[in-house]
Amino acid sequence: MVGPGIVEVQMLKQLMKKFRLIECTVVEPSGEQITSYKNLVEEQKDALNGVTFDWRQETIQEFCKANADGSKKFHFVSAIHSCYFIAKQDLDFYLNTLCEWTKGKILIMLGAETGCFNRLEKKFFGSTHPSKMLPRENSIRESFQSLGVSYETKVIPGECDITSCFESDSRVGKLLLDFLLQRVGCRDDGPPELLKVIKEFLKTEGISHIRNGRIYAAVPTHVIVASTSYGA
Repeated sequence: MVGPGIVEVQMLKQLMKKFRLIECTVVEPSGEQITSYKNLVEEQKDALNGVTFDWRQETIQEFCKANADGSKKFHFVSAIHSCYFIAKQDLDFYLNTLCEWTKGKILIMLGAETGCFNRLEKKFFGSTHPSKMLPRENSIRESFQSLGVSYETKVIPGECDITSCFESDSRVGKLLLDFLLQRVGCRDDGPPELLKVIKEFLKTEGISHIRNGRIYAAVPTHVIVASTSYGA
């Protein structure tokens, strides 16, 4: 799955510096995203002269099933998969499948344990929180180790402006609070005392900081780059 093609078009431009002709197979289940991708290609058709596109509105699983005989080969594959909730056994299976398909690099990005999201979960929700099934860096490292796949890790600092969470009449703040706590209707339906404690926690040192009158929560990203030679 590739989405609207913004990143992929940039990669194609880089590849064209080395390869004059490129055949690009786009696998994306969303018709809306494919349309956006096609529009982008049309806008930049001069820069993409030499690239031919094969549009496939299907999931990667459907594409792989149709190509089970391996008749269609690729020199370069890029894919984006957003995974919010997943059980450990499913994570192991997914990473194993990904490694079997891939010969090169796998980039995984997820919220770091020290970030606002994870610390909120541990402080207030524990095992009852739906994100208990979120992938964790430890689980991913363990999976790669069991597969014999080498990897490197790095934490990239980041921040999110959460000032609107403290503005009672802000619709953006209402939605942002739902997103932070991963529960719908927190401001309207949540226990007032609990919400008060949560907001106080969001303002504590290490969770957020104030700059120019705005409140910014720490949202560092844990990056894992795995190198695999499967399929060689």
